[in-house]
Amino acid sequence: MTIKLDDILARLPPVPDYFTERHMEIVRSLASVLLRDGTFDEAVWLQVQRYAVHRLKWDDINFDLETDDGEDEKGFGSPKVQRLAYLDKVLTPLERELFFTPASRKEGLGSEQASFMSLLTGAEKATSAPVDPVGAVTPFRPRRRPVGG
Repeated sequence: MTIKLDDILARLPPVPDYFTERHMEIVRSLASVLLRDGTFDEAVWLQVQRYAVHRLKWDDINFDLETDDGEDEKGFGSPKVQRLAYLDKVLTPLERELFFTPASRKEGLGSEQASFMSLLTGAEKATSAPVDPVGAVTPFRPRRRPVGG
């Protein structure tokens, strides 16, 4: 039995009303990576949503800086670069927490964290049923700095 990623996400608490399809694309790609690694649990779900909000803003500002034809100032003092630096400060700790390996998470927390995935999938273990992220799931792309910034 294969479980689709959208079925798992539908059983979780709903995402905020203001989430667009671009937000959901980030959520799906990140959730598929975390499911594959076996680190997707109830504590991570809200972090994934927070990451999607900030990552979409980061992508938009980064795209604006890369496609800017020199009309705006690109120095460190420009508002877009300042906003990008702030979003870097927000996203870096979130990425660090989300991409902990299970071993380092267990070591850091002192005990194994309980997971609710077995309740959602109906399996004994969260990783026993293969997850089939078909369709519109795009691979997770790490952030990269703007070329001219």
